[in-house]
Amino acid sequence: DVGGGSIANDTRYSLTRIPLRWMVRECFKADTGIMFDAARLFELGRDPATLHPAAAHTAGRHRAHRGLCMKRPICRAHGFVPRAALHCEPRERPAPGIEEKKDLYDALAPMYDQLSLSWILEVLPFSFRTQRRDDTWQTQFRFVLFCRAVAAQKLATSTVKVHRTVQTRLTAQDVNGRGYVNRVHTEPEWVC
Repeated sequence: DVGGGSIANDTRYSLTRIPLRWMVRECFKADTGIMFDAARLFELGRDPATLHPAAAHTAGRHRAHRGLCMKRPICRAHGFVPRAALHCEPRERPAPGIEEKKDLYDALAPMYDQLSLSWILEVLPFSFRTQRRDDTWQTQFRFVLFCRAVAAQKLATSTVKVHRTVQTRLTAQDVNGRGYVNRVHTEPEWVC
């Protein structure tokens, strides 16, 4: 689950696509063997040729097109090639910088937070299990509200990696001159 709310599947730009593109890139970097539908990767704004064999951020990268087979899996796990690989049609590659363009539009998409009433759950006690140094387990009842305060303290003392599209969203303003306000106040390390 990449989060982002319940938007219609045919919505062109969405905040959920940013972490989805990142997760796809990480799957290829970790060489998981997960097979992806190349046509869907194009819809997402990812050029499969930039993902395999070495996944990298595509800023400024573009390879010459020689006909990419769309029904063939991008990554073959353990030498398995399905029959669909035999019947394929070439498609055009997206233009260079397409991921950056989609990131821009997705970063400026509306945010849907339908859990605004979830704060009620934060005042109820929950059971938490933690493992001690001697490998025994301890069960405690705590309020989630106070756990969030502890997490905020840890964030204040550590470096947090934040995707570059958050910076885009922070600098953008709507028609009324209002912008996105970050809820966590820390100095992030911007990553792509």
